[in-house]
Amino acid sequence: MLRFALIGIVSSFAGTAFGAGVFPKPLSYDKPVGTEFVFVQLGNAAEEVKHGTSTQRKRFTELRAKYAKPGLYRVADASLVWELPAGDFTPIDLAFLTTDGRTLIRIEGDFWQTESFPGGYRPSEDKQKAQLEGPAVTFFRDGQVMKQYRLNELILQTETLKHTPEHLIWYASASLNAESGRFLMYTQESRCITFDFNGGTILEVRGVGLANSVLQTILLITGAMTLLILAGWGWFVYRHRVPDGTPAVDAL
Repeated sequence: MLRFALIGIVSSFAGTAFGAGVFPKPLSYDKPVGTEFVFVQLGNAAEEVKHGTSTQRKRFTELRAKYAKPGLYRVADASLVWELPAGDFTPIDLAFLTTDGRTLIRIEGDFWQTESFPGGYRPSEDKQKAQLEGPAVTFFRDGQVMKQYRLNELILQTETLKHTPEHLIWYASASLNAESGRFLMYTQESRCITFDFNGGTILEVRGVGLANSVLQTILLITGAMTLLILAGWGWFVYRHRVPDGTPAVDAL
């Protein structure tokens, strides 16, 4: 998954970087929120001076000149609506905002830095413990933390997770439905966690794919029916066999 598609900056740079096996870096971006607001994240200035073309580096400089802090701004006059703590960087596709600009849902952690390169040995026990006890998703209201969940509150079987030598890869995807007030987050455990984004409470946890209990029931019933059909056919053939053991075809 390509991270850090910058608004107004060509995406070919990111594709080239990943294609060359370069780990993604925290780079500044702005993200439209409805028609009235823009969400801004300021990245690592030292990294930005080394990345991309001169046009792209100029864009980073312009963002920093226009927006002094990470947070939400009004499009009309670039005035700050609410700010986030400096240094808490979130990639563009891990930040979900409602169109009124009041609610931000942020997928936490820095697993995105190595997730495109899974495999190898697992992170050390200390690293795994720190990640499991660290934040996984945070709900903000007007720039203030409303609710936060640790990773070990959302993941059940950590030993089954994909991993890199540095990170446990637990996140799969997410979507925000403004009309229903729901935020759906999918994990690498094939589970969907549904939140009420107005309060950050968990409404439902269900399996998806083969982890879905309904699908598992259907598969079990289908398997049992198949076995019954095969058993019935075997009994029918056995009952109509001729004395030498050959099925009596003409009797069928």
